[in-house]
Amino acid sequence: MSAPKKQKRKQPVTTGPSYGFGFEPEETSHHFMVIIPKDKKEPVRVIERFDWKGESDLTAENSRQTINNRHKVRLPRPIFEKVKPFLTHDLNLRLHRDGYRTGKWQDGSNPIHWLLGKEITLLFWAIEDIENPEDVRLLKAIINWRGLRPEERWFLYDLINAASGGVNDRHGWRMAIKWGLLENPVDEKEITQLELFESSLDPDNV
Repeated sequence: MSAPKKQKRKQPVTTGPSYGFGFEPEETSHHFMVIIPKDKKEPVRVIERFDWKGESDLTAENSRQTINNRHKVRLPRPIFEKVKPFLTHDLNLRLHRDGYRTGKWQDGSNPIHWLLGKEITLLFWAIEDIENPEDVRLLKAIINWRGLRPEERWFLYDLINAASGGVNDRHGWRMAIKWGLLENPVDEKEITQLELFESSLDPDNV
């Protein structure tokens, strides 16, 4: 999860406040903000941010598009809820491994470490147009996304973001990643394993 050449921490030690999933402002102000609205009919939004004014940013609207506040993707709430348990598991596994504090989703603003933010945005770009949370392609996307190394996810994010990283973009590599993650064949046993994992979860812990 850590940037290339950065030493991996041996234990969770922070030099200052830590927010959400691994965002430490004293490390860098670059982060992603996943905004989960209280109204479950509203989409979940992801914003890439290059500025941090303090804890007031956690309650700010963050709706204005600026050079330091770039809207990346909107995801239907039912689709987010479907993939959320897998994201929670994977993000916290990486954070724990690299010595960051783990996180938990909450309504409102959820800051994400900038590298993990790239990775989940890549997944969200692939599934952003799916409407049915029971669509088996969601599980296929999780499996194919997990099959990519972090460095590959960062590369693909940067590739897509260069020309089609806006919230409403639907062209170029943005469309290619949908095919790559949604349609690439996967083993049916892997889908069954994800379904079993999902059914075993405590909803209060995701």
